[in-house]
Amino acid sequence: MYGFRKDSRLKPVVTFILYSGRESWDGPKNLHEMIDFTDIPAELKDMASNYSVNLIEIRKLKDTSVFKTDVRQVFDFIRCSEDRDKLRELVDSDAYYKNMEEDAFNVVAHYTNAEELIEAKDYYERKDGKIDMCRAIKEMIEEGREEGREEGRAELMTETALRMLAIGKYTIDEIADISGMSIDEVNKLSKKAISK
Repeated sequence: MYGFRKDSRLKPVVTFILYSGRESWDGPKNLHEMIDFTDIPAELKDMASNYSVNLIEIRKLKDTSVFKTDVRQVFDFIRCSEDRDKLRELVDSDAYYKNMEEDAFNVVAHYTNAEELIEAKDYYERKDGKIDMCRAIKEMIEEGREEGREEGRAELMTETALRMLAIGKYTIDEIADISGMSIDEVNKLSKKAISK
């Protein structure tokens, strides 16, 4: 009557929750943890089916070799995304990242909130439509290092100018020349120092 005969069989469906958060999963791990059993007799609670959550905490995976598709590289990228050195080592050690599928690239860029990767996707896209993530990561890391060097230089210039101002025997022009700052920058710094 329903088209389901005695010898018919269903295909199994397995649902996974992929969790990529930095903190450990603290949500429910089975259906019963999601249900309010207040005022329900215990014998009825026992009759309610309980389904476990198949949880994959991506950042805590120790071995991703069980994944046979580019899911492995996506998970590895997410796991290493907090550590630039590990990330660079990862993309250098796996040739897949030089020929990354666009959908896999989109997943890792969005999961890791890597705006710079999302914005530069067209730049790293090859003629065959694949993305050279290896090059993108190397350039992103180098840009970060250069920004750090520039910040360090700016801090050193400011510190030098402040010390020279505190000594009080240098002219604004001399301070600008020695510190590498512009005369306007030294004047602003001088005014701030005086106002304190």
